[in-house]
Amino acid sequence: MTEQHVTPLFVASERGGAEVVRVLLGRGASVRCSEAQQNWNGLCAIHITALRGHAPVIKLLLEAGAPVDSVAADGSTPLHAAATEGEPGLRPPTPLSVMDGALDVLIAAGGDVSARRADGLGALEVAAQAGRTTAVSRLLAAGAELRAEGSDSDAVPALLLAVQAGHHGVVAALRRGGADADDVCLEAARQRQDSELLKLLTTTANRISD
Repeated sequence: MTEQHVTPLFVASERGGAEVVRVLLGRGASVRCSEAQQNWNGLCAIHITALRGHAPVIKLLLEAGAPVDSVAADGSTPLHAAATEGEPGLRPPTPLSVMDGALDVLIAAGGDVSARRADGLGALEVAAQAGRTTAVSRLLAAGAELRAEGSDSDAVPALLLAVQAGHHGVVAALRRGGADADDVCLEAARQRQDSELLKLLTTTANRISD
């Protein structure tokens, strides 16, 4: 263990080195997500692996016993990481199709699609804010919960996040998935002066095309 809590397994997972990860696991590297296994951002190996979209390494970590819903310091799970646009500042950025693959692995492994971070956001809201249309559709198909404005959670609903960011594809996917457009969403679309968003919000959900 280094002073910064970065283990060899963490580094190998971050880099997507499946063969190195396999060797380290064979030598008994821990896949737990305790504080001692977290880096300075509070992430464990499986979180950084998901954040970079390394699906083969995710599979190895899960097979070695890493909890699919390992909780990072901010309350996020690997699904939250896989629902983002990838690691900020990474060049070149991870292709979204690769991120979708990581998300699929975690969903197939039974990841909790309704788990929420400390700020109340679930993977669905994270994906909506990031403009991840395919991820949003797959999370909805896996049973991710749609939150409405004014619900028990203080978190901003996925539909409103998508409207505020101007993600037309995500708005369409959420509407088809049953998200209701309330006055807050309509006002957000008006403020953006986005007629296409307004159309998506006011059209009957079953008439919105793919």
